[in-house]
Amino acid sequence: MSQPIIAFEQVSKVFEDNGTVVLKDVSFELEEGKFLYPAGRFW
Repeated sequence: MSQPIIAFEQVSKVFEDNGTVVLKDVSFELEEGKFLYPAGRFW
């Protein structure tokens, strides 16, 4: 397995104005030659 070109480990995000949790303990690695795209609801 090749080394990841980007990695996130246990990333969380909360909007301070209203306390909405949008990410909680998200982890992933992206290897060279692979791609990632967000899916889901966008405002």
